Amino acid sequence: MTEAPPEVGGSEDHVRAVARGGAFNLVGSVVYGAANFVLLAIITNGLGARAAGPVIVAIAAFTVLARFAELGASTGLVRIISRERALHRADRIGPTILAAVIPVVAVGILFGGILVACAPALAQLFGGDGQRAEISRLLRAVAPFLPVAALYTVLIQGTRGFGHVRALVWVEKIGRAIAMPLVVGIILLAGGTPTAVIVGWAATSVVALVVASVVMTVLTRAVRRADPVVSAATIDRAEVARAFWRFSLPRAAGQSFDVAVLWLDTLIVSALIGPTDAGIYAVGSRFLLVGAFTMEAIQQAVAPRVSELLARDRREDARAVITRATAWQVALVWPAYLVVIVFGSVMLGWFGSEYIEARTALTLLSVGVMIAVLCGPSDAVVLMSGRSRQSLATSAAAFTVNLAGNLVLVPIWGISAAGGVWAVTLVVAAGLPALQAWRGLRLAPWSVESLRVVTLAVGTVGVGAVAARGLLGESGLGLVVGAVVGGTAYAAAAWRLRGSLHVGSFLSGLRTARSTERVAIGTVQEF
Repeated sequence: MTEAPPEVGGSEDHVRAVARGGAFNLVGSVVYGAANFVLLAIITNGLGARAAGPVIVAIAAFTVLARFAELGASTGLVRIISRERALHRADRIGPTILAAVIPVVAVGILFGGILVACAPALAQLFGGDGQRAEISRLLRAVAPFLPVAALYTVLIQGTRGFGHVRALVWVEKIGRAIAMPLVVGIILLAGGTPTAVIVGWAATSVVALVVASVVMTVLTRAVRRADPVVSAATIDRAEVARAFWRFSLPRAAGQSFDVAVLWLDTLIVSALIGPTDAGIYAVGSRFLLVGAFTMEAIQQAVAPRVSELLARDRREDARAVITRATAWQVALVWPAYLVVIVFGSVMLGWFGSEYIEARTALTLLSVGVMIAVLCGPSDAVVLMSGRSRQSLATSAAAFTVNLAGNLVLVPIWGISAAGGVWAVTLVVAAGLPALQAWRGLRLAPWSVESLRVVTLAVGTVGVGAVAARGLLGESGLGLVVGAVVGGTAYAAAAWRLRGSLHVGSFLSGLRTARSTERVAIGTVQEF
């Protein structure tokens, strides 16, 4: 039986805690998103659309396999480490980490070998326009890094089990994120080939793994010193491993669906149309990651808080946290994507003139993100209520929609269809949990606050962007003027309505995030 966390205050206290927990993570997500945009810009401008396509396809295939090789162990570490800390069984944390990493390394090595052996076949599937040999060469070059990448992700994500996201943000979202474009840029300036570029990109995970290993070791030893209680019975390492994998393997299936959805359309576009078009589509579709990172940052703070409140049957407080977090997500995401919809061609032109072809896909994706964000952190709510099978079913449904839609529509309408299918997938992945939370838990994310934010964003940023485009055309100057004028009006209106929009709570979290940031993941009882 897990010890109950200490009793806490009312709904406003929980809302402020979510703001503190999400603020630092949000800052890290902004840096991560910006660094990824810079990385794509460097690759596409440095190599050109044709040479960049195979690199992006190889990165997609590598990422999918690396995430599969994680086997759900990152989520397992978060949950199990949290529970062992709560139960004062710190001596079991080390064996748990060992039980997690050995299979991940073994499967990572296996997948790396498969990638080397099957590189020509994968290149045949995803290649085109005479680029098959290049894709095969890139896949083989990056294969040795696959177990490194899988183990690194498990360890750095697992640090959240110690009750905070500082290690994750500093190492992954800031440190490695900034290192990737720097390394790739230096390689290209030195005249590096696409192979050198992808090897440099993958090699950042080696340094990051060393740092993550040190951080995990330090955190584990610190917990042992702070809680030196040793279990009376000798630790049964086999039992520890069985308990860990009983939880982790089912989660691996859901995570596999999620990562497949993230990269599947890029690979299908490459297989059906060609790597160059896949690279163009990948650049256009990566704009949606800004909204995804924002939602993830807030959800990681909401999840443990909702778990705690549901455990105490404090549904009204949980509802306040969920609706407030949804309004904040809408407030952060809608203005940005309204500008993207109006000036998408200008933004895509930053990567090169060829990438303007992805404009329709970008517009459809932007609409999908804006609808999805209205559903709030509902998947986290479903998981924290103990309904992991519902979450798995949602992931499977989203994957099915994505796969079927791409296979049927991409051959007809190309990358525009891929963008539309992913937009529908986003709505399904966000809408189903929202309906499940509403029907099963009576915890709907929708509120008057969110509707007010939508109206405010459209009336200021949306109108400002459209007016600027009408007066100055679809140009860089129009983008700047529209964003500045609309953004200023939006900020001023939001400040006037700061009481009803609860702006103060979020700004307070941003101011105090560095000193008090702590995600209460250690209070999670059951998924």
